[in-house]
Amino acid sequence: MIIMIHRDDRDYGPYTMDEVVDLLMKKVLREDDHAFVEGGAAWRPLGELLAEQGSEKDAPHSSGGLGMLPMLGVLAALLLLALALAVEMRSSLEPLLALARSLTQR
Repeated sequence: MIIMIHRDDRDYGPYTMDEVVDLLMKKVLREDDHAFVEGGAAWRPLGELLAEQGSEKDAPHSSGGLGMLPMLGVLAALLLLALALAVEMRSSLEPLLALARSLTQR
């Protein structure tokens, strides 16, 4: 399967599905980029294409027919949320950490 990507009035590719998934995981591509599959009818959001491909690939093995890719997106979102919370907590603790450092240096 050959896939072209469109973002900001530019076309990128051609890519294989494996390359697209790899670039998506590396955050080079985004789910809201538009994708065109060779032989397809129209450009559509990459996330929609991946969800469809995941459900077709995993349909016999999955009870809900959602496939693995949407679940990976949910896991990635949860990890990003946890990271953002950790960064926020650290920045709010910085004044206390600075005070503790100054008190221990006396």
